[in-house]
Amino acid sequence: MFLDARKIIKEAGSADAVSVLRRRVDRDAPGLIDTKDNVIVFLDGLIGTDSERPIIEALSQLLARNEPTLVIAFGIDHYELQADSNDYPPTPYLHNRKHDRTVDLKAISVNDDALATAVIGGIVRTSGTSTSESPEAIIAALRTLGFLYLNHFVVSIYLHNAGKMAFEGKNSSAFVIQSMQNLYGDLYGRFTSRQFNLLCVAALRSYCRILVKSAGSPELATAHDRYESDFALFPRIVQTALIAKAVVYILGEFNNPKSSSAIFKSTGINEELFLSLVFGNDVNSAVKDLMADQRVEDAVLSAAHKISDTLEPASLSYALYLFGRARSERGRLRAEKAFDTAAQVLLDPGTISPSEQTKFWRLARRSLYISRSLNGDKKATDSYIAAVISDPYEDRLNRSFHLEYYRDHNATGVTVALDHEDRGGNWRRTRQLLGRRIEAAISSGTTGEYDRICILTYFSLVRYRHELAKLSTEQREQEAGLIKRLMASNVTLGPELSAFLIMVEHALSRELYSSLDAVVELFATKAIPRIGWVDRQMTAEKQVVESVASHAYGAMLLVDLLSERLTPKLDPKETTQIIRILLYHDIAEAYIGDYRPTDGETKSKEIPTMHRIAALATYQHLPGLAASFSHFQRFETGADRCASLARDFDKLDAVFQALVYANHFPTLDNRRQFVTGNKERISDPVLREIADEIWRRIEKMPLKSTTAAS
Repeated sequence: MFLDARKIIKEAGSADAVSVLRRRVDRDAPGLIDTKDNVIVFLDGLIGTDSERPIIEALSQLLARNEPTLVIAFGIDHYELQADSNDYPPTPYLHNRKHDRTVDLKAISVNDDALATAVIGGIVRTSGTSTSESPEAIIAALRTLGFLYLNHFVVSIYLHNAGKMAFEGKNSSAFVIQSMQNLYGDLYGRFTSRQFNLLCVAALRSYCRILVKSAGSPELATAHDRYESDFALFPRIVQTALIAKAVVYILGEFNNPKSSSAIFKSTGINEELFLSLVFGNDVNSAVKDLMADQRVEDAVLSAAHKISDTLEPASLSYALYLFGRARSERGRLRAEKAFDTAAQVLLDPGTISPSEQTKFWRLARRSLYISRSLNGDKKATDSYIAAVISDPYEDRLNRSFHLEYYRDHNATGVTVALDHEDRGGNWRRTRQLLGRRIEAAISSGTTGEYDRICILTYFSLVRYRHELAKLSTEQREQEAGLIKRLMASNVTLGPELSAFLIMVEHALSRELYSSLDAVVELFATKAIPRIGWVDRQMTAEKQVVESVASHAYGAMLLVDLLSERLTPKLDPKETTQIIRILLYHDIAEAYIGDYRPTDGETKSKEIPTMHRIAALATYQHLPGLAASFSHFQRFETGADRCASLARDFDKLDAVFQALVYANHFPTLDNRRQFVTGNKERISDPVLREIADEIWRRIEKMPLKSTTAAS
């Protein structure tokens, strides 16, 4: 038996579903009911709405003795949207009924020329549509419109609308909206823009039930009936375009003083929630498509400006996302002004009380960085990359946001609720969409600023899954290979992102890599001998030579011992700062080894390696490493008192160590050059005086004859 769920629902109306089904079964399979005959029922047209549940229940009741096999056909994207927004149990359940098998019919890439041409040719031949266009011409048109995949629906609406509309300047979302308007006119005759906009609002209410506050106007009730009857069955590409159109419509009315207060009442939408939601990728992309129309962009950005004036964290985030979708030069200039205003609040921690340091303020700051990045702002992109790599909280927020944004985390289906943590689970869509951007960047050799954030996010997700031991050997090799291709390409990554990728590639070379492995690697400094002592043959008598880590320990010990002798004295906070600077000043040598002052090649690796070490802060238990690069940088520049003193204690430790090795230098002249070279670089007078005292003692100490002879 074949049954069309949409027709049954329409015929049943408010009537008893069992009665309607009985008439259909008696018509198509007379005498079947109340027998035990085997029956397979193909139930088509399901999209996951509540109105379908009585049909399934009635069918099971009516054919209970037959124990029917149900083959349920539904649009997977419809069901996912409805499942998310209605909190259905995770698959394999449909309307709370477990199913035994899933057959997923894949869409076809519009760039797969051979397959796409064959499929389009088959659709044209079997659809009864007459067209003079060749399959190749249809593919070219769909590419121009921006469709990434094609299926029967996409080809059908193209063929149906090809002669009714001009495609020049349109994108896929605008094309879909125009096609739906054509259909609306075919079904209901002449209509006003408000009538179609309310149909779009019905789609928004259907998929974002959290926004529904009231029934809305009588006009909306009519729009809802028409949507459920004739538009709800269309696939996700239509639903997201309709929702985007509703968003644009509501924002435009909100910005109009004459309709600002009435729009939420007439649509039954919760104003506070609507003005604080961040929509997912599909809807955001469709909104951006619609903003190609200058009038739409002006209205949306004006509404965003009005929303941002509230400076409420959730609303501000939404407004910044809207500004980030500006397309025209004029729109981008407006967006930059809005970003500058928001930055005065979001980038100045002093303006936000501790109680307001919530995920929503962080999301608003993130929105500022991302939106500026979308506008091509390199500085904002660098700042965001640095924040994610150095702050484990930002790393978690970035990963979780993208999983929700690309629908790998269930939320409302079309919005980002920030209610989910990345647990290292499914990231199929996120991987696919971010991976596509990465492949495009490698192929073109050009990098947009937002591409760099996509690369960061992709490999942050890879890194975390590897840390949890959730990557197979094949997956590790595949992701490491992608890093190699990125590093070898013309893609502009920047120093911190490059260092992060090197760190991830290194980790992927191992089956398991966690914070334990990172600490063991940093412990290498405990066994790396100081190259200067090796060159002076301090190992000749088989004594233990000072290591990189023991040098750092000696310098830190001197800070603690001598801090109160300095003028002015160091307070505890300053002492801690100096010790931290010294703790990390040579930590890069765990990876690059100790090197001679004349070894410029190894020295050049130190900064990238420090970026790499700082990126280890994203691993569990290692947030302290986030500040390692800044400590190293302070030591290198010596720009403040604590940093300058750290450099002095570093040299003083070398002088003290010279006292330990005083008898073992190869020559008196070599000893003199070493000690005086270090003590003369000490700028603090108290520490310089101690170094002089050490030198006066060393001067009187003879060299061992065996050492001197060598």
